[in-house]
Amino acid sequence: MRNAFAREITALAVEDPRIVLLSGDIGNRLFDNYKKEVPERFFNCGVAEANMTGMAAGMAMCGLRPVTYTIATFNTYRCYEQIRLDVCYHNLPV
Repeated sequence: MRNAFAREITALAVEDPRIVLLSGDIGNRLFDNYKKEVPERFFNCGVAEANMTGMAAGMAMCGLRPVTYTIATFNTYRCYEQIRLDVCYHNLPV
């Protein structure tokens, strides 16, 4: 499933310059092809999922289409306030 996601997000990013990928310090080798195709649109945010969500919200406010990638529980539970306030409150496409 991870490999299918990596292939699809890469293909979508090549077609749509608004797509950016933010990673929570996971899957770096998984996204080697993405980084080769669109290196300026890959951000390793480190072990800082809440900050990554805030960054994604800011990027979305600027017209980008950010996708966040990390362990599922970290991408939801640790970021609940950022998801609620930064993303949902503004109805952003993150």
